[in-house]
Amino acid sequence: VIRLSALHGSGIEPLMKAVLESWRNAMRELPTSELTRVLKKAYESHQPPMVRGRSAKLNYAHFGGKCPPRIIVHGNRTDTVPDEYRRYLENTFVRHFKIKGTPLLIHFRSGKNPFKDRKNVLTDRQKAKRRRLKKFTKRGSRR
Repeated sequence: VIRLSALHGSGIEPLMKAVLESWRNAMRELPTSELTRVLKKAYESHQPPMVRGRSAKLNYAHFGGKCPPRIIVHGNRTDTVPDEYRRYLENTFVRHFKIKGTPLLIHFRSGKNPFKDRKNVLTDRQKAKRRRLKKFTKRGSRR
């Protein structure tokens, strides 16, 4: 909180210093290597919670834009990352890079699975092997 008076003109200099610092932080570019290093350290110290027995794997982070600064985090199952963990990462980046006076936005991106819509089709050799192995299994038995 900066105290100022429009009547006397006091407190203008600290206000302008704070505005200039906020602008510098908003226009600052963050290196990918440093972002990824901080992400890995935060991920190792506190992993995201598991959803359906699996945890999100965060691979790397890069700078996404200025004013306000945006960080893009790439990984697997990032759609399951809760808001609490996003805020944890946000606070970690803010503390490490000493960002003041500007919000920091974090976006998650997942890679596409190339086998998602593909149906498993057996080759002729696999079909023959399956027929051959069916001779040795009992009908109606459950495993």
